[in-house]
Amino acid sequence: MRTARIKEEGEGWYHVVSRTAFQLFKFDNGDKEMFVRMMRRVASFCGVEILNHCVMSNHFHILLHVPEPIEITEDVLLERIGALYGEDNAKALREHWGNLRKMRDFATLEKEQGQFRRRMGDMSEFMKTLKQRFSIWYRHQHESFSGTLWEGRFKSVILQGSQAILSAVSAYIDLNPVRARMVDDPRKYKWSGYGSAMAGDADSMRGIARVFKPDATDADFIAMAENAYCEILYVKGCDAMGDDVVRDVVARKGKLPMNQLLRCRVRHFLSGVCVGEESFVESFFRSHRGIFGPARKRGARSIGICGDWCGIRLCTARNLKKDAIVARA
Repeated sequence: MRTARIKEEGEGWYHVVSRTAFQLFKFDNGDKEMFVRMMRRVASFCGVEILNHCVMSNHFHILLHVPEPIEITEDVLLERIGALYGEDNAKALREHWGNLRKMRDFATLEKEQGQFRRRMGDMSEFMKTLKQRFSIWYRHQHESFSGTLWEGRFKSVILQGSQAILSAVSAYIDLNPVRARMVDDPRKYKWSGYGSAMAGDADSMRGIARVFKPDATDADFIAMAENAYCEILYVKGCDAMGDDVVRDVVARKGKLPMNQLLRCRVRHFLSGVCVGEESFVESFFRSHRGIFGPARKRGARSIGICGDWCGIRLCTARNLKKDAIVARA
């Protein structure tokens, strides 16, 4: 039996990752393009916010913000249904629900609307809908494909919703194609948030801007977020050491500055359960005490290989000792 996925109550920020089965390189450029379009539609339906993303050939990363729950009126519900299932379906449902209301069949009306509302404002439902719908599309597009597209469950890490933490994870996501040696500059990769933002995509511009300011618009990307984010990617995130130097630092239990750490594959960002400042991780530990062993006294585990980031010490809820940092993987 699967263990329940750990999620925040109410508002939360997540780094979610899912890979193809056997990590096969299944996605060509057209597949990546469709994935991004579908991701946007599913996000509109679920009422969640994509802050950043990167679609690679065998996996994807999403930096996701789930807002505080709100009351969803019928008009808003139909608008979200239209975003995912099309305006014709939303129009037909509006007429159908109107007829149920005329017949005073409020039980059926509430049941049908409730089935949609339960899928909104939830990270797991967003990922489930996205992966299922993309799988269906992929099978139709690639008729020769058979078998399972995805490798089991997706991974999710709860993040502290501060600028320092979100900017670190966002940069880590945008540097994926650089880490994989697919491009030498993150702005050249169009299926990432930064690459598409630099190409003028309003959704990506707004998402990255909201890493720095929660109510930012796409216009704020150039006015406010671009300079700060460029500093992270091109000053703090560049000038990477060679693989052999990184391995030597790790072996000597030394510390990597954040600009080097972001150029490595960091398991804490993928499997750390929770990432943030020490106080944030300790609060998470107390709130979810039952998932940890009885002998454990404290929750926060410092990402010891990492130097300070924006004046804070990055911590995680898991003590990942084996292969915690992998150079350029």
